[in-house]
Amino acid sequence: MKTVELQYLEHPNLALRFLELEAIVKFTYEKNRSLFAEEYEQLYQRSFYWRQSFNEAKRPDYIALNKSLNNGEIECLEDFYAALSKLSKPKIKGKALRDKKKRSGQEAYQREQLGDGFIDNPPLISAAKSAALALADDDAGEDEIVAKTLELASEHPCDDPLTDDQMKTLNKVISDQIAKHLKLDRIEAKILDEGNKNLYFMYGKIKCKAAVGDTIELGMKSAVELCKCSRSDVKPILNKLEKLGFIYCIQKGKQGRHTGRASVYRRIA
Repeated sequence: MKTVELQYLEHPNLALRFLELEAIVKFTYEKNRSLFAEEYEQLYQRSFYWRQSFNEAKRPDYIALNKSLNNGEIECLEDFYAALSKLSKPKIKGKALRDKKKRSGQEAYQREQLGDGFIDNPPLISAAKSAALALADDDAGEDEIVAKTLELASEHPCDDPLTDDQMKTLNKVISDQIAKHLKLDRIEAKILDEGNKNLYFMYGKIKCKAAVGDTIELGMKSAVELCKCSRSDVKPILNKLEKLGFIYCIQKGKQGRHTGRASVYRRIA
C-alpha cells in the first residue's frame, strides 16, 4: 500500500482537494485510479463530491492547472504543489485592496509632483525613515539632518548620484518622519496614562518591528506570541492602539488554519 499525504484534505475549497487528488493519482499511482480506489476507498468515494465542486466552479485557473497536469506540463508533485499554492492564496480585497490602490496612487502622485526630485530607491527611503527616530530622540537640528542625508545617500546609492532636487526630497522625508515621531510621543503619553502593561508592551513590540508606513501581520496567534498576553486581551489592545492613531487595520483576519488570511495592520505613527 502506497503512503499518501494530502496537504489539502481539510481545505474548505473542495475543488482544490480534487486537483490535489488528481495529482496524487498521476504521480504516486502512475495514473492507476483503480489501485488508488482499492487502497483508499473512502477517499475515492469522497472525491466524487470534490469533482462536482471543481466542475461547478468553472474557474479558468483551476481548469488550466488541471490541463497542465494532464498534458504533462507539470512534471512532478513538487511543481504541482507550487502551482496549487498560488491558487489557494487569498485575494486582496476590502480595506487591504483600497489601501494598496491608495498607496499606488500616492506613489504616482509623488512622481508627478516631485518630478526630477522623485527618488526611485525604496531601500534608501526606508533607511531614511528609520534614521529619523534616532534623530528625533537626539533633538537633531538642520545640520545633523543634512549630514544624515548625505550619509544615507552614500550607503544606499542609486544608479546615478542624487541630484540637488533629490537630496532635498530625501531631507524632507527625514524631516517629515521626525515630525511623525514627535506625534508618537503624544500617543505614547496617552498609552502610559491607560496604566495597561500589555497595551504598552504591544505598542513597544510593534514600534520595534514595523517602521511608520510598514505593515505587520497581527493574527491571533502572532499577536499572542508578540505580546505574551491572553487571547482575550488581543482584540481590546489592538482596538485601543487603532483608536489612538498608532495603527490601522487594512485586512481583517479570518479564522481557520487553511484560510491564509490573518489580520494585517499598518503603522501610521
